[in-house]
Amino acid sequence: MRVRRGLEPVKPALPKERRQRKRMTIAAGFRCQEDIILCTDNEFTYQTLKLPGQKIFPLNVPNREMNMAFAIAGTVNFARSAFQFIKRNILALPSGTFDEISLQVFLEDQLCQFHEKHIFKHPRYGYTDGPQVFFIVAAQFKNEQRLSLYSTDETTVNPERSCCFSGVGAELAQYIVEPLVGVSPELLQPKHILLLATHMLVQVNKSVGSCGQGSSFFRLGSKGEFRHEFNFPLPDVTEYSDTFQEVMRSFFFAAADLDMDDLHTKAAFRFTDFVIEKIRREQKEERSRRIALARTLFGPSSAKKSNSQKSEDQR
Repeated sequence: MRVRRGLEPVKPALPKERRQRKRMTIAAGFRCQEDIILCTDNEFTYQTLKLPGQKIFPLNVPNREMNMAFAIAGTVNFARSAFQFIKRNILALPSGTFDEISLQVFLEDQLCQFHEKHIFKHPRYGYTDGPQVFFIVAAQFKNEQRLSLYSTDETTVNPERSCCFSGVGAELAQYIVEPLVGVSPELLQPKHILLLATHMLVQVNKSVGSCGQGSSFFRLGSKGEFRHEFNFPLPDVTEYSDTFQEVMRSFFFAAADLDMDDLHTKAAFRFTDFVIEKIRREQKEERSRRIALARTLFGPSSAKKSNSQKSEDQR
């Protein structure tokens, strides 16, 4: 079935002082071998308080032979309403199938309609306290047994090939993650994705006050299986991974300061070895929690692999 691309709604002209956006929440999506992992913080920020809440929503679409999951960012009520709008309309479609491109076109059409009705005409649109809607979307196509990952920005929808971020900490999250994943997170094992995701969430939480201290994780597999953990507490942000920054500082000055003599350079690298041992101790303390998270998302087999690795580390 051919999906009609909706006309792009005309945005109202905004004075320069209004052209600011304040996206609440941090949401991320990772491609991981045969899975997609979504993660968010799990607190909603209102004007006067923060409350826990669900920000990842699974959606089974039997009439289109697919499964989906939406991670939301932006204004809480508007983002939830946009998800419900898309959910109603996609479930009302006649039987058929989507592929990556036709689903992208459908989502763009839905976002155009929603923004035209609820966002662009809002009197506070364009102000920092105005309504905003952002999604990270995971989709599994049963007929192809393949996965797609998308990010949205207002009415645009972009397929993502590795990882993507949205929300108030999106730029910082990208800055933290991209140097660590290398070419693609698809080459990383699930346990490494979870380590990377928790590290990112902690660092963003430490730097961005509007991000919550808890987190949610969701896995969508290539065969359509859903697994989730909607209340995973993050480590203490005052201690976790501060030693990682110490290592980066030591390497930076030891490698780049050509005025430093060899003796001091060697001493800096020895200090780095000490700090790495400290990181290892921190990670061993957190490993049992990550093993439990991996068991929830990937099943008992992932826990067995982690325990096997744990035994090797202890020998």
